[in-house]
Amino acid sequence: MVVTKKEFESQKFDWSEMVKEIVADHINGKLFIVRCTQLAFRTFTMAATCVLKVFLGLVLFAFRTHSIMWEADMPSLLKQCYEEHTRGLTVSDIASHDIQSYCLGSYIWQIPHIQRQVNMTESQINYIKSVYREYQHKMYSARRQKRQAPQRALRRELRVLSDAERQRFFDALNGLKADGSYDAWANVHANMMVIRSGHGGPNFLGFHRVYLLFFEFALQRIDSSVSLCYWDSTMDNDMAEPQETAMFTSQLVGNGNGPVVNGPFANWEEDDGPLTRNIATARSSLMVKTALNRFFEGNAATTHRDVVVGFGVNLANTIEGQHNNVHNWVGGTMADAVTTAYDPVFILHHTFIDYIWERFRQKIRQQGQDPTDYPWPMQNTNWNTNFLHYTNRPMDLYENFTNADGYSDIFTQDFYQYEDMPSCATNCGNSRFLTCQGGVCVGLTASDIGEDSSAQVMGQTAFFGRAAAEMEERPVVAPFQTSFVDPRTGNGNGNGGNLAAPASRSPVGFSPFQSSMNDPRTGNGNGWNGIRQQSRGSPAGSLQGMQRFNAGVGPMQLNRAPIAANLRNPAGIGIRNVGGMFRSNSPNTLARFGNLVAPNNPIRHLWDQSVRRNSFQRSNLARSHLHSSGLLNADDIRRMVHLRDLPIQNTFTMDGVSDARRWVYLPVRIVYMRPPGQFFGSRMVYNSQFVRASDMYAPQIYPEFNNISPKIAPATYPNCLKNLGGSSKVFVQSNGFSYKGKYLDYAVLDERQPVSESIAYVAVKNPDLGAAQCYLTAFDSCGRVCQPRCLIPGSNPPAYRPCSGVVNVSNRLPRMYGRTYGEAVKSRWSFADRNCPSSFQGEIFMTFYCDYENVWPWKGCNGGTTRRKSYAG
Repeated sequence: MVVTKKEFESQKFDWSEMVKEIVADHINGKLFIVRCTQLAFRTFTMAATCVLKVFLGLVLFAFRTHSIMWEADMPSLLKQCYEEHTRGLTVSDIASHDIQSYCLGSYIWQIPHIQRQVNMTESQINYIKSVYREYQHKMYSARRQKRQAPQRALRRELRVLSDAERQRFFDALNGLKADGSYDAWANVHANMMVIRSGHGGPNFLGFHRVYLLFFEFALQRIDSSVSLCYWDSTMDNDMAEPQETAMFTSQLVGNGNGPVVNGPFANWEEDDGPLTRNIATARSSLMVKTALNRFFEGNAATTHRDVVVGFGVNLANTIEGQHNNVHNWVGGTMADAVTTAYDPVFILHHTFIDYIWERFRQKIRQQGQDPTDYPWPMQNTNWNTNFLHYTNRPMDLYENFTNADGYSDIFTQDFYQYEDMPSCATNCGNSRFLTCQGGVCVGLTASDIGEDSSAQVMGQTAFFGRAAAEMEERPVVAPFQTSFVDPRTGNGNGNGGNLAAPASRSPVGFSPFQSSMNDPRTGNGNGWNGIRQQSRGSPAGSLQGMQRFNAGVGPMQLNRAPIAANLRNPAGIGIRNVGGMFRSNSPNTLARFGNLVAPNNPIRHLWDQSVRRNSFQRSNLARSHLHSSGLLNADDIRRMVHLRDLPIQNTFTMDGVSDARRWVYLPVRIVYMRPPGQFFGSRMVYNSQFVRASDMYAPQIYPEFNNISPKIAPATYPNCLKNLGGSSKVFVQSNGFSYKGKYLDYAVLDERQPVSESIAYVAVKNPDLGAAQCYLTAFDSCGRVCQPRCLIPGSNPPAYRPCSGVVNVSNRLPRMYGRTYGEAVKSRWSFADRNCPSSFQGEIFMTFYCDYENVWPWKGCNGGTTRRKSYAG
């Protein structure tokens, strides 16, 4: 409604219509305050009317019922990092996610208000100091006996150790875990000053060398025959399917997906909950042999300035940059700098990084360079980073060590040495976990050593777990419950205030997953602590862990006897237990199940959760029936359960508390352009003839896409794999800027199509608990980062513009998020037409455009525009 001057003066207009217009304008996100002000002084009557209109508008504004989500500027330090690490490079030089993950981690370490300081106990501090005193004593002894050859520890690849040597190493680690010493070392690395001074510059190499040496001393207190060993992940990277590696099985480091429930570290806990992994789910990359050649040979890198961060070198060409990828590949606990050292894989990985550095030091020494020369000054523009890596600055938490001391030769001269990487010349160390292929040693798969892969351990739990009908008996509570009790304080949260992070970290061995709530499946409380094993890695222990992992299934019976009893009975016909999981290798297995009847349709029953049998019974029935009937062999069933089809395990940890009810879910749209260089074998047919080397989905053969399809092929991870069927994943991640926490999920898209679209749902902090600012990012499974686009306020139909990806989320109604995952998904669909639901194509605040152009996804991210709040219409 538009009111003219004449109508104002004569007051011949409908007041009710004016109020309706105010309400309508308000709903559309408008207030006519400015327009009224322009007319306010024309007449007293007009002024009075406008004052009334402004007043009504402000009242409605105060009680507005529309969700607010708005973009924030990208922090200057984060933007500066992006600029520094892309300077002089193109998108074809390095996978953009390498840069994004590095810069994001570096920035988060510098946000003081969301970082929890590690409050090490006095006994832990004294323990660390005692190890340093042991180092001083050994150093003094080495100098007195300098005429004699020092007795140095020999560090070897984990898989070439004998079974007895490897078990002693595992036992020593468990000994440190049992007395709390392991957590003390993990807390050293979790210290914020250590994270900042020990990463992102030349001190990265020296600090971790000292850290590993002291940790090795601690292991030798448990068993003097033990030394550190390393994980040469290049041997897994060279496998056809690295995620199938035997490395992540119960015989080595335990399963690699979800909570670690088998192997020597089964049911270990880190500070915020159970030890978790998500190997290869976000792809990333393991160490690559060809990339290591830069450090081992040739003249491409001849000084430390050529291989450390901070001197303008492509991040992919630095030792630290390549090391970062493995943390992301393992995922879970390993992917967070604060928790990473709680996973023993951290020790194995960093020992390999130290081995690589030692090889580089030997090379440049032979080339006439001094390997003890500490590189300085750095070329970073971030003064704080430069200062923390200053040559003579004392190392954090290490007495009497400077940063430059970490480059000394004394460590490898007096204390340890390395056995070379396994090679075909040595028959891969005669390891039963390795084989020689194409002139190099590669890892064997889990099935090669008679175990289920990590994917299958998690997949069998998903496919053969608790029945869906039973899950429906325990619905997820949609609203955030204010009656939640913090198990560490015993206090209710009231208005949510008590849900903030605790003042100190949990005591050793205490799991934040504990609660006073009873598990309705078992009647027991404190779910995770109920599975702590007395004996690590034993078959019975593995079964106990898997029983609990399989949704708390109660006592399980085979022939009216507990499954554990059958497991311990080696005479059990057709049943063997490897890593706590069942397999059937006999067509007579069905006879052992008494009156249980095999399903009529075994394929359907592999996924049919309505069959009310426990997971082990159901999986073995299906497997045995398929095997004995000749429908599928064991390898066929293995291929059904593939890692790429498994979900990601998030810990829902925020500000030190792990609880999914503290999170809400944002819908995020992904628009995906087909990357250039792709080819799918669906050929065109003309005149009854197949056209060779044609792809009917290729956009370049259609003139409609001449000026639309990407022409540039950005760099990808070395092990980027294409799904021949065309399905692809784009990962969406949220990182808190006003809170400590992150969440990762993915959308599935059709890579065959010139352009495709999908929706992902990413969790962020519940704004009912306080300020909720986060950074949303997206990247595909090959490490290519997508560009963020934010909703333009008031656009109809919805339109988007480039933005930073940093967003603020409020709790005004109606929400632009779901309080639960189910609520978020339901909000995108209408079931009014029972014949066929329809999707709601309305406003989604954040869209990611995966366009693969020749520009970095962060260039111009702020756009030079004024940030405005977006209102849901």
